[in-house]
Amino acid sequence: MRLKAFRFGFSSALAATICHLLHAIFFHLWPLESLTLSAHLFFFKSLTLMYPYLRTTPLVLISGSIQIFLGVFTVTWLMAIIYNFGNRD
Repeated sequence: MRLKAFRFGFSSALAATICHLLHAIFFHLWPLESLTLSAHLFFFKSLTLMYPYLRTTPLVLISGSIQIFLGVFTVTWLMAIIYNFGNRD
């Protein structure tokens, strides 16, 4: 079975970008609660000391989404190419 590398990379990047946007919206609406949740996920006691330094502006949202999309697309596209190279039919 061969993967279509571009489609695999694009769909993975799109899913990751949507998750990033949902997380950013959650952080914008409930900043302290999302810091508490993040602290529990990363096994920290508290991340509330970071609260004054965190800002969610439209520019941060757009640039973060672009970075997530490009990074995930590149990695998953390369993984699909390597997978296809190993599975020659």
